[in-house]
Amino acid sequence: MGRPSGLLLAASASIATAVLTAPPAFADAADYDGLPVDPNVITDSVAYHSDAPVIDPDGTPGIEIVYTHRDGTRAISDRVLVLPDPQEAIAALDVRRGDALADIPGATSRPMAIGQNGTLITGRATNGQSESVLLFTQGPAVAAVKFSGAASDPVPLDLVTDYGKQQDANIRAALNTQ
Repeated sequence: MGRPSGLLLAASASIATAVLTAPPAFADAADYDGLPVDPNVITDSVAYHSDAPVIDPDGTPGIEIVYTHRDGTRAISDRVLVLPDPQEAIAALDVRRGDALADIPGATSRPMAIGQNGTLITGRATNGQSESVLLFTQGPAVAAVKFSGAASDPVPLDLVTDYGKQQDANIRAALNTQ
């Protein structure tokens, strides 16, 4: 739908990002609005709220949004970036994986059947919170979503899986891929 071929999306969560060179963004920044997943849809609730999304976070074409649970104890950070090609998506995924492992000492990492190269990194972050970081690529896209909560209240695997599948679907729809 008028998007350049080789378009690459990346979703990331509040993880330090590498400086990447990116192609022209979608025709309009409003095109990014449908990329992040609203956790209220996944949880069938109205428990999460967000501030305004950040368009082109860190100067990279894309969108970032943070959803906070109404009780303030949980958050989901979702970032979608637009990169030049699938190889840079994989490189960005590797950078984010390294960042997550550095932020979560002693983390466990396991493959996830979400998108391509799906990985879930979980453990206790340096700030004492439980964190789960979902990373995956989808064609020319890379996604990362961070779930944060109290050390005694890690995110349930089914929420990570459902959220990740919806994020993958949003990216595939934006890229017009199956």
